[in-house]
Amino acid sequence: MDSFEYRLGIVWYFLLFVLGLQIRTTTSEEYMDDLCGQTIQAGSTGGVLHSQSELTYRDYVDCTLTIVADPGRKILLTFLMLDTEGTLFDCNRDLDYLEIVDGPSTVQNGPELAVLCGRFTGNVTSKTNAVTLTFKTDSSATFRGFTAAFTSFGMYNQGTCVEGEFRCDNDRCIDTNLEWNNYDNCGDHSDEFSFYPRVMTRYCSQTISVGREELLPSQASYLYPNELDCTTTLETDNGKRLLLRVYLLEIGDCSADYVDVYDGPSETSHKLAVLCGSRQVDDIVSSGRAVTLRFKTDSSVEYRGFVISFTSFREQGPCSSDEFRCDNHRCIDDSLAFNLFDNCGDNSDEKRSVYDEEEDDYSVGSDGSVDGGGGVDGVGNYLTLSVAGIVAIVIGCLVGVVLIIFCCVFICYLACRSNRQTHHRTTVIAPPAYNQQPAMVMQTLALPNLEPNAQPTIHPPLYPEPSQQSASLCEIKA
Repeated sequence: MDSFEYRLGIVWYFLLFVLGLQIRTTTSEEYMDDLCGQTIQAGSTGGVLHSQSELTYRDYVDCTLTIVADPGRKILLTFLMLDTEGTLFDCNRDLDYLEIVDGPSTVQNGPELAVLCGRFTGNVTSKTNAVTLTFKTDSSATFRGFTAAFTSFGMYNQGTCVEGEFRCDNDRCIDTNLEWNNYDNCGDHSDEFSFYPRVMTRYCSQTISVGREELLPSQASYLYPNELDCTTTLETDNGKRLLLRVYLLEIGDCSADYVDVYDGPSETSHKLAVLCGSRQVDDIVSSGRAVTLRFKTDSSVEYRGFVISFTSFREQGPCSSDEFRCDNHRCIDDSLAFNLFDNCGDNSDEKRSVYDEEEDDYSVGSDGSVDGGGGVDGVGNYLTLSVAGIVAIVIGCLVGVVLIIFCCVFICYLACRSNRQTHHRTTVIAPPAYNQQPAMVMQTLALPNLEPNAQPTIHPPLYPEPSQQSASLCEIKA
């Protein structure tokens, strides 16, 4: 490798670093047919286990593999795919099947966790720190086998997971590198569906401070867990109140699953509402600075839960320069205007726009009233660019600059490569064949005869026949 290509490689890795395209190899890929009779360690980040490396498994397979985690931890097997001969829940051990036993292979007649065949996607959890898998097939037919992610996890202990671990909604603790890796390493998908910075099930028995607005879902996973009893308090600044708007409500029967809303910092406060079912709910307004939610579920059916928006507002006195005055005389933070959410309660923070002709010119007075004459500058306080928008613009500019640099480097590389090839190229001219004409023939021209009766000068043919090759190629006659 020459120095130019070495420098080009350095530039390429620098571009990858700038773009943030850093590859994390946190999940290993294992193939069971290559590990028969062995024991592998789950480690902190686990891995993915395939039944075989080929498209389908072989006949007469009899393979046993043990997966071991650290003492005090357990193993979760998340089956992304299982496709074998047979019918699930009615597996014939004379055909193809996968047996999962709790404990290492050295333990005789360990507790059987599952016998799987046919088609299956789901989870199997160990009771100890080891599981033993045995995969057997016959000679009748072959299928795709299975793919399962194995994860080592601990349990939420004394109010916290250890440093470097992610707390799942089901109180399991997994390595933080397993979050957002497209595998259900928690067993309830809470490591993959954390779209919101805060969810209620992660703040049980805690208080959340609401500055401007808080969008609170019931849980991070798609469905809320069974046997849940979670209480969370939301609190804003003194002199302000809270507006609650329910954007999603899908909870079971009111006698089984429900959400109690209390007007105060505890469950002893006045009850404002009970949320259950899937009905439309009117806005809920607190009388003070705090609201308490209690979410309780039974063990029967799981649903999607709820998503509630909490907006901090005040009604006393005029709105300040950094506040938006709603038509219902509420004052909210001006960054909440035009954010696609009704933070006023009457949607007045979403109706106004610089493109509306009737409200193209207005400004805010000291008393919070809206007057004309402001022009586009008058709405400057209301049209604020969100943090996400600013970040997106900055990232877009950086990506554009990096792409331009990459194109320039690539063009320089092509130019230098072409220059090197031209410098080392050698042209070889082969001599003409016998019956081919030479590339160039020199001929001496006779001077014209100026005598009156002189005969014209006759020149020999430019390319003589082979029989004439012995004659001179140049002839001068008087």
